[in-house]
Amino acid sequence: MDMNISGNYVNDLRAAYSSPKARSGSSTSRSEYFKGWETKYKNLKFAVGESAFGKKGVGTVTITKDQLREIENNTEARMKFESMLADCDEVAAEMKNRGGSRMISQGFFYNNDKELQGWVVAKNYSNVNDKYITTLNKETSTGWFNAMTVYMSLKDPYASDWSQRFGR
Repeated sequence: MDMNISGNYVNDLRAAYSSPKARSGSSTSRSEYFKGWETKYKNLKFAVGESAFGKKGVGTVTITKDQLREIENNTEARMKFESMLADCDEVAAEMKNRGGSRMISQGFFYNNDKELQGWVVAKNYSNVNDKYITTLNKETSTGWFNAMTVYMSLKDPYASDWSQRFGR
């Protein structure tokens, strides 16, 4: 018996193997977790990536592929990660309200070392984008906002002594 393989079959097979679900080796689509988290945490958006820093927006949570795979397959890891998301959501809301006009983007990065990092891109006084990143204490969110808004405490190097003293 002859077997005829059409071009459509090959294309369908390629599409299936190039899908995010097939590449991740996961039985659960990434979007299923992201949709659930985005419904629960209104100030956060989720992405898969290997580094921090986004172009614009507040509350982007980037997670590496390896950490996402672990969260999908390990209930304890998922519970720990989701407990941090509640704190991230609160900080993102505060950043939206008090981040200042110099802030361009802000988010969080959960890396392969299981560190949670907070990052901000903000304009400096020369109107150039500066990047700030800090590792956050996962045990308590106290101080996260202050750690992530260090750019707000930096003084304009071109301002006079009077304007620096009185904030004008």
